[in-house]
Amino acid sequence: METTTSIYEQANYFFPDSDDSSKLFLRDVLKVFEFASHPTIRIQFYIAILGLIVTFFHLIILTRKSMITTSVISIMIGVGTCDLLAMIATIIYSWIIYNEDDTDPCVHPLPLTQMYVYWVFINLRELVRRSSTWLGVVMALIRYINLKSDKTTGLVIFMTFSFFIVELPIGIVVVLQVAYTELGYL
Repeated sequence: METTTSIYEQANYFFPDSDDSSKLFLRDVLKVFEFASHPTIRIQFYIAILGLIVTFFHLIILTRKSMITTSVISIMIGVGTCDLLAMIATIIYSWIIYNEDDTDPCVHPLPLTQMYVYWVFINLRELVRRSSTWLGVVMALIRYINLKSDKTTGLVIFMTFSFFIVELPIGIVVVLQVAYTELGYL
C-alpha cells in the first residue's frame, strides 16, 4: 500500500502558520536543502576514511622514540587519538545512515540494536571532538607556561590526568542523558 501526499499537504505540514504562497516557497527551499544535504553523508563517509588513514600515520610518527622529546608531544598524541576515535565514530554512524533503504515508500525504523550503536557512536564522536579541542587549548597553555618556566613535565602529566578525570563523568552523564531522553531506554 502506497501513500501519497500532495505538495500542498507537505507544505501545510511543515509550515502550518505561514500563508499559502510562503508555505509553498518554504517547502521548495526545504526540498533544495534536502537534495543538497543527502550527498554530504556519503562525502562525509569518504572524508572520514581519508582522515582515519592520515591520522593513523600521524600517530605512528608521533609515537616514535625520537619524537617524544617535549611535553607537548604527549598532548598531540592525545589529540590524534581523539581525532582517530572521531573518524571511526563518523565512519560507523555514516555507514548506518548510508545503508538505509530510501527506495521503500513505507520506511521502517532501524532495529533497536542498530539505533543504540548509532547513538553511542554519535555521542562518542561529540565527546572526543570536544576533548580534542580542549586538549589543543591545554597544549597552547603548556606552550605558554613553557615560555615562562622550564619545569613543565610534571604539570603536563597532572593536567592530562586531571583532564580525563574531569571528562569521564561528563561523558557518562551525556551517554546516560541520551539513553534516557532520546532512546527511552532508562
